[in-house]
This record gives sequence, structure tokens and C-alpha cells, in this order.
Amino acid sequence: MITFKPHQSFEYIQQYIPEKPIIVEAGAFDGHETQRMLAVWPKATIHAFEPIPAVFKRLEDNTKHLPNVHRYQIA
Repeated sequence: MITFKPHQSFEYIQQYIPEKPIIVEAGAFDGHETQRMLAVWPKATIHAFEPIPAVFKRLEDNTKHLPNVHRYQIA
């Protein structure tokens, strides 16, 4: 069995994902994982979903400078 630390999982699956993926992030929370994904796939388009209003606001604040992140306040 392979065990991954959270910071290793994107690097491991990178070999299986295209250079310009379209990523659907369900439960984007505050956008920190969104930013980590863009560090691994800088040409990705990410559709980030977060339904909780206060958390969605943090997602917006943390990713508003990222033009390839599309945020949705729905579940």
C-alpha cells in the first residue's frame, strides 16, 4: 500500500494529468488547494465550487488574482 502525505499527492498524479487540465474542485474551501494545484499545473483551468457563504468569500479573496480560476457559490 502506498501512503501519501497531502503535499505529495498532486506531484504523484501529475504524471497522469495533461499539461492544461480542466479541474473541477468540489468543496474548494478557502482556495489553498486551488493555489497548490496551479503551482503544479499553471496552465490549468479550475472550476472551484464552495457553497458556504463565509468560506466562499475567503475562496474569492485568496484566488481573485488568478484568472484561470472560476469560482461558484453552489454545491
